Amino acid sequence: MAIAYRDCMDAFDTKDTIVHEVFHAIRHTQGRENGGAVEEDYVRSLATGLIGVIQDNPAFAKWLLTPIKPP
Repeated sequence: MAIAYRDCMDAFDTKDTIVHEVFHAIRHTQGRENGGAVEEDYVRSLATGLIGVIQDNPAFAKWLLTPIKPP
């Protein structure tokens, strides 16, 4: 599965769109997609919210991306 986007959007919209589509892909791989308005609202709010949190909290974003050591 490939995620495509247009490079004419600003950085926030590009990242928001890609995360939005990743959330759809995650739901698809989990067998939870329904493709309806509820799912669209769900992934839209989460994607935009997550990008906002990451943008406003760069230390959190850096921490989130640190490798997780196996148990």
